[in-house]
Amino acid sequence: MRTRSARRSWTAGAACAALSMTVLGLAPGASTAALAADPDPAPVVTTTVADPAPDGTADPSAGPATPVGWSVAEDGAGGAVATWRSAEPIPVTSARPEVTLAGQPVAPVTLAADGRGLSVAVPPGTDPADLAVTLSGQPLDGPAPAPSARSLGAAAGDEGPLFGFDPGRAGSYAVTTSDYSLPGFSYPGFPGQLEMAGHVVVPRADQLRAAAPLVLFLHGRHQACWSPKRPDAFGDGWPCAKGFQPVPSQLGYDYLQRRLASQGYLTVSIAANGINAQDYEASDGGAKARAALVRRHLDQWAAWASSGKYAVDLQRTVLVGHSRGGEGVDLASQQVPLSAPYRIAGQVLLGPTDFARRTAAYVPTVTVLPYCDGDVSDLQGQQFTDASRGLADGDTALKSSVLVMGANHNFFNTEWTPGLSKAPSQDDWFGAPKAACGTATAARLTKAEQRAVGTAYVAGAVQLFTRASGAAPTTLPMFDGTRGHVASTGDAVVHTHAVGGGRSLVLPGTTTPTTPSGGAGARLCRGYVGGSSATACGARTDPGRAPHWAPEEPRGLPTQDAFVMSWTQAGAQAGMQLDQPLDLSRDASVDLRVVADPARGTARIGVRLTDANGRTAEPLVEDSGLVAPLPGSAEVGLAKLVAQDVRVSLRDTSGVLDLTRITRVELVGRSTQGRVFVLDVAGVPAQGLPAVPARRLPTLTLGSARVTEAGDSGRHSVSVPWRLSAPAPADGRFTVVQQDPEGAGAPLRVDVAAGQTTGSVEVPYTADDVYSGPPRRTFLQAFAVRNVGIADGDGAAVVVDDEQRPTLTVSAPASVREGDPVEVTVTLSAPVGYEPYLTLGFAKPTSAPRATLGDLPRDWARRRLGVGGTRASSPLWGHGWSLGSSFGPGRTTARFTVPTARDSVKEGSERIRLHVRLPEWGQFSDRTVLLRDR
Repeated sequence: MRTRSARRSWTAGAACAALSMTVLGLAPGASTAALAADPDPAPVVTTTVADPAPDGTADPSAGPATPVGWSVAEDGAGGAVATWRSAEPIPVTSARPEVTLAGQPVAPVTLAADGRGLSVAVPPGTDPADLAVTLSGQPLDGPAPAPSARSLGAAAGDEGPLFGFDPGRAGSYAVTTSDYSLPGFSYPGFPGQLEMAGHVVVPRADQLRAAAPLVLFLHGRHQACWSPKRPDAFGDGWPCAKGFQPVPSQLGYDYLQRRLASQGYLTVSIAANGINAQDYEASDGGAKARAALVRRHLDQWAAWASSGKYAVDLQRTVLVGHSRGGEGVDLASQQVPLSAPYRIAGQVLLGPTDFARRTAAYVPTVTVLPYCDGDVSDLQGQQFTDASRGLADGDTALKSSVLVMGANHNFFNTEWTPGLSKAPSQDDWFGAPKAACGTATAARLTKAEQRAVGTAYVAGAVQLFTRASGAAPTTLPMFDGTRGHVASTGDAVVHTHAVGGGRSLVLPGTTTPTTPSGGAGARLCRGYVGGSSATACGARTDPGRAPHWAPEEPRGLPTQDAFVMSWTQAGAQAGMQLDQPLDLSRDASVDLRVVADPARGTARIGVRLTDANGRTAEPLVEDSGLVAPLPGSAEVGLAKLVAQDVRVSLRDTSGVLDLTRITRVELVGRSTQGRVFVLDVAGVPAQGLPAVPARRLPTLTLGSARVTEAGDSGRHSVSVPWRLSAPAPADGRFTVVQQDPEGAGAPLRVDVAAGQTTGSVEVPYTADDVYSGPPRRTFLQAFAVRNVGIADGDGAAVVVDDEQRPTLTVSAPASVREGDPVEVTVTLSAPVGYEPYLTLGFAKPTSAPRATLGDLPRDWARRRLGVGGTRASSPLWGHGWSLGSSFGPGRTTARFTVPTARDSVKEGSERIRLHVRLPEWGQFSDRTVLLRDR
């Protein structure tokens, strides 16, 4: 093993105050000496933008002086809305802010247009103290947890042997650059038009001997506008305000474009600032808008190809999406029909989001996951690989995950990299400099090293996807779990694993655990994390550390079982009995995707195969079956539970086993202890990659429905419509997760028959004979399970109550003596089916003399009103002080008690004006009480 070179230290860019998201890094990368010949490139722009003169206008990024923190108020429709305001702009990242109520997630979250707040529907009576908001796993409304310097040690394994090829090297073509700007277009829900701008880098036309494939880049979510005169100010709104100009995020992949163009590819990187500035209210995070933008550009390239402007082979188009751009290009890959004048041959996703947990069937996909990602810190892009398992009949497309140790989120784009970008930028890692991913550690990749890894793996994927028909897949070992590296990535450590690609896949959920022996324990676990269920794979585990599995809440997110084995002595064994025999006769190896439990340390395993005749063999396992935990501490979201590939060679099993009928796969503990999770088992073909069928799944759009509550009590349902973009090719299935402000209901399974295009999902509700409040809205989200894709999975079911709302009566004494309490009684004319929330506040009396804070007992005012050090002479009104109450189940009365203070001063009768509100109903009542001297 080569000695890992020392790293030079460097300082990250300036961070925002309490809300800044810096990036984490963690993995050995290429030596600086090895990359000295590849300096930081200066982005080339052929269009110039006039530098606006200062106009003296107010900074559009500055918001009004609004109180910060949480507040809960009625929403005007009978429900309640929790609002959180920040003193600083919420960082513009690809991750979405997440809100929890008493530790449970609530959704959907709506961002404020000024970027300084958010809101979410909550049950009436919610205590703001029970609410919390996080971004990229870090709290926004409280202090971040102190990161621990403790590390689990170096990354598992080194960079591996050197491959005999290197797609990261420059090709022989000279390159030319240009930029285009075309008329924008309107998109539903976005007030401003979306721009049509692209940065083009292509081989010199006189050197091309044939039409070349197209590679299209789409950047992610970043600030949209900046001011060269005020470099610390980012602008809101779209188009950019006077004095501001678009952040040139599309130029950030110029270094990648140049490398690909030198290898014979036409490349374009498109701008998406119009989406970034307007997607804060989009329920899908802007994925549909980004997919529409991609398709608009591809349509334009098809027109240019037809006119002869470019010699471009659009049947071998590759999409590259970074961050939210990854989710956008994946949706475009699903939506582009096979009849289009271009075909998506594959896609590369860099640190992508996957809010919808979807993936493009029949489209080869490489997902690059930066281990030290401080933006999409939960590595949710892993779902682009995992969700493909069993999704579509006959799908042979390779789905590969590339885990880059030491890489952060931003440095793949030079316009998001400090020292290289025009607009301000930052390192998104948020941990301590000396922690596992810290900037002061040898494990962290430098900016140049990360770009070198990105260049090699993007170019390698593009070459794999666009190879000529019948050509050997030269770069396949970079993506299929083979341990190794190419020269241009230096000593950077990269772990890969894959599914698809013609592999015969076995999922643990289709097996039965065998009887453990030798001190082993084994079971199947459900692929959920974050809860307390004993059957979950990651009970009490932070969901941000376990990208393969779904959080337990909301209920019903699609996931798959894993096989878990633990042992306390060498030689222990346990395994899986297959429901159907596995044919490995045409395979070169068996690959297991295995997750190591950090609590048990490094594990070594052997693998034993048994055929239908009962014969067994224990083939050679590469790297001695080493499965090491990934480094870092759980406090900052590291020690990720990400699978590593364990490869079992079948070379010496011929004649020993009947490889056409393997019935059992068992693990043998070779270390003295360990605990591992097996996600799946697959036979890997000896002949490389098979052809991918020219198919696309129909995509589903879920609708919404509104009904009036049924007249009779009992269980009823709302029929929410859905439709497919094309007839279902085979029997399929999707699941619908339901959630309302009161909590999540059971997931709803929907079966789709072959040929079906429309249908409905029945969302249950319970009718009663009492008034149950404002319309009940249940938010719905659909997730693909089998033979369908998802175009728009967001919907809703709304039930309007059919009973009359009771009348409200408020009574209070006309006067009380000092020292006696003011008793306020609120009465309903009839019981209701829930607990309406009431408030009692103080209004300004219409005439003097008026009571003040000093007329209430000091201790009571401090405890119940939170007045703190407010002076006794302060008026009772105008401060927002209030008390809360509710009607108990079946009760028709609620009471408030306001004590008064007794003194010896003769003040005469003072007035207290009480303001009683039932916010959900929009009703209020004022009562004035005279406070008389004793």
